Amino acid sequence: MTFRTHRGIRPAIALLLSLWQAGSLQAAQINGVIRDGENGEPLGFAQVLIVGLERGVVAHSDGTFHILRLPEGDLTLRVSRIGYHDLSRSVTLAARDTLTIEFALLPDHLKIPEVISEAKRPGAQLTLSTTLSGRTLQEKLGATIAEPLESTVGIAVRTMGPAPARPVSRGMGGARLTILEDGRPTGDLSASSSDHAVAIDPLLAQSVTIVRGPSAYHYGSSVMGGVVNILRNLTQEAEPHRLSGRALMHGSSASSSAGSSVALTIPLKEISAHGDMSLKRSGDVCTPYGTLENTQSELVSGSFGLRLVDQWGNADVVFSRFATTYGLPGGFLGAHPNGVSLKLLREVGSSNLAWRVNRAACKELSAAYSFTRVHQQEFEAGGSLGVEFGLLEDHLSLDAKFGSRFGLKEIRLSADATLRDYETAAFSFTPDSRQYEGGVALSAERTAAAWSLSGAVRGDMTRVEPDFSDTSRVIGIIQARGFSGFSGAVRADRVLSTLWSVGCQLSRSFRAPQTEELFSEGPHLAAYSYEIGNTSLPAEFGWGLEADLVQKSDYLNLRFGAYANRFTSYIFPQATGRPS
Repeated sequence: MTFRTHRGIRPAIALLLSLWQAGSLQAAQINGVIRDGENGEPLGFAQVLIVGLERGVVAHSDGTFHILRLPEGDLTLRVSRIGYHDLSRSVTLAARDTLTIEFALLPDHLKIPEVISEAKRPGAQLTLSTTLSGRTLQEKLGATIAEPLESTVGIAVRTMGPAPARPVSRGMGGARLTILEDGRPTGDLSASSSDHAVAIDPLLAQSVTIVRGPSAYHYGSSVMGGVVNILRNLTQEAEPHRLSGRALMHGSSASSSAGSSVALTIPLKEISAHGDMSLKRSGDVCTPYGTLENTQSELVSGSFGLRLVDQWGNADVVFSRFATTYGLPGGFLGAHPNGVSLKLLREVGSSNLAWRVNRAACKELSAAYSFTRVHQQEFEAGGSLGVEFGLLEDHLSLDAKFGSRFGLKEIRLSADATLRDYETAAFSFTPDSRQYEGGVALSAERTAAAWSLSGAVRGDMTRVEPDFSDTSRVIGIIQARGFSGFSGAVRADRVLSTLWSVGCQLSRSFRAPQTEELFSEGPHLAAYSYEIGNTSLPAEFGWGLEADLVQKSDYLNLRFGAYANRFTSYIFPQATGRPS
C-alpha cells in the first residue's frame, strides 16, 4: 500500500521543530518519589497523571518518577496504584523550574479495581462510562475484543462463530454501536454483517472503555448503543525514561488456542518509539456435543509508532497491520451449509497533533488523520473465491476544548470528515461507490447546587455516490443520494445523599443508510444470502429515554436502570422468502 503525500508536509515538520525548540527553552520539570504511607517503603509502578494535560508517567521500581518538558503555571498531579487510595496535589511551576515532590499513599485493602469509572458526578458518583484495564482485562481476554465485555451489565455478543464476535449494547449493535481504536474509527466492515470480524487484536489492547451520554456524540451521530473505545496505547501516553517492555501469553483449552504478544518502548530523548506484535492460532471449538468444525483461526498483528512530547503538547505517527484468517461453521440457519473461510487484512497509518494552548478561552486544540485500507475475501469450502470486499477510508478530525464561559464548563467543539471508498468483486454486482461524511458536535456541562447538567448537539451530512448511474431491475435507480440530520442528548443528574444519585437522559440519533444497504446486489457467501439493496431508503432517526438510580459505598454498589428507544425509518435486513 502506498500512502499519499502532500507538499505541505515539510512546512509542518519545520513548524513542529520550531515549537519544540522554543518550548524546550522555557520547560519545567518535576522529580518525585512515591512511598507507602504506613511503612515508608518505596512504591514502584504507580501511575502519575497530570490532570488536564493528559500526560503522565509510571514510577520506576524504586518509586521515583520524572516528568519533563512541562509548561509553567498551576498543575494538579494525581497518583494511583492498585491497593492504595488515590492522592492528588496541586503545584505551581515557574519557567525552567525543577520541583521535587514526595507522595505517601495510604493502603486501601477494600479496593478491587475491576472497573475504572469515568465521567463521575459529585456525591454518589453516578457513572456514565466504564473502563476495563490491567489485570481484569487480561483475565477476561479471549478470541475477540467482545469477550471481555460480555460479563458487563447491558452488553451482549453478536456472532456467527468464535472469530467475528461483536458487542451489542442495550440491544443496539451494528452501525448503532460505534467501535473505535485509540479514539479513531476502525474502518472495517464489522458493522455491516455478523460474519465480518472486528479488525482489532485483543492481545494488544490495554483498556476497553464503554462511553455513554452526551460526550459520545463527539464520535458519531448513531450512538444509541454507546461507543466502545479500545486503547492500544500505540504511542504510550505514559512517557518512558528507560527501555521497557511487556510480554503476554494466552491460551484456551476449549479451542486448543495459544497466543502471545510482546511490546517494547524505547526513549530517544524527546521522542519515544513504541512497537508491538502479536501471534495467535486456535483450532476448532470443542463442545459437550462434539467438535464444531471450521471454527479455527490464525492472527498476526503489529504496530510501530513515534511520539514527540513537549510543554506545548504532543505529536505522534503510527502504522499498524492486522491480518487474520478464520472459519465460519455451517449447518445452521443463516449460515452456509458447508461453512466458509475468510481472509481479512487491515492496514492503518495515522497521525495526531495536540497543542496545549493554555489560554483563558481555549485550553487545547488537536487534529488527527488516519488512512485505513481493508481487504476481505470469502472462500467456499472447496477453496473457490465467492465474494471480495475492498475499502479505503480517510478520516480527519479536529477538536477544541475551552475554559469555563457563560456559566458552562467542559466546553468542547469537534468536527470530523470521512471519505469511504467501497468496492466489491467476484460474484458481487454491487456498484463501486464513494461515501462522504461530515459532522460537527458541541457539548458542555453546568453544575448548580446538587444538580449536574450536560448536553451535546451534533449535525451531520452524508452523500453516497456510485461510480455510475443506472436503473437496475432488482434494486431500482442507482444514483447519488444525500442525507442530513441533527442528533444529540441532554442529561440531568442529582445527588440525593452521600450514597445515592439519580439521573435521566433524553437522546436523539441520526443514521444515514450505508453503501451496502442502498446498492447491494448479489450473493453474500458467508451470510448465505442474496442481498438486495433499497435505493430509496430514507435516513433513520431514533429517540431514547433512560433513567438511572445508583447507590455506591465502600462495601456495595447498586445500579437500577430503565430505558426505552423508538425509531422512525428503522433500517434492517428483511428476508423476502424468495429463492435466489
